[in-house]
Amino acid sequence: MQTKVDLHTPHLHLRNLSVDDVPLVMQWAADPDVVKNFSFFERGADPSRIRSYISEKADSPNDLLMAVLEKKDGREVYAGNVGLHEWDAVNENARLGIILCKESWGRGIAQEALCGVMELAFKSLGLHKVYLNVFTSNEKGIHLYSKLGFVNEGVMRAEYKLRGKYQDLLRMSILKPEWPTPVATGLLKQGGAK
Repeated sequence: MQTKVDLHTPHLHLRNLSVDDVPLVMQWAADPDVVKNFSFFERGADPSRIRSYISEKADSPNDLLMAVLEKKDGREVYAGNVGLHEWDAVNENARLGIILCKESWGRGIAQEALCGVMELAFKSLGLHKVYLNVFTSNEKGIHLYSKLGFVNEGVMRAEYKLRGKYQDLLRMSILKPEWPTPVATGLLKQGGAK
């Protein structure tokens, strides 16, 4: 999607991901703990495939892929990616996705990045609904999304094939009238990531 993003939250900067960021993406793409639930990486972390993917998403009218940068000691440190995908302009909805470097786990960065993206989606991009898919076994993810106001829409049985086995996905969503939630409002006003 050709939308320019330059979004600041209390501790993060979100901007468009570009092919120049491939070395940054490789920081987590080569980590088996980070990519274990992504079929894209079953063949390994190949910089040329990642470059092609980023380029494809940048040219797509249905995707907006962003780098998450943590503001730290007067500089910005790459923390991962967040995106809106499968953009449906007619129905005004998109699918949310996030992946972070292991060093960014458990520090509130995902929560703050997701709040920033939701602000962008509902206030600037005019979306009515944002949804996501999460493994039914991902209790931490489900807890985070629920905390931010996403509600359970149902289980999609055997929806995702990973390492030769089919996985169930939980679909969750949030609507524009439900945003911002009290948690998000407090996070974005007082500062989120620790």
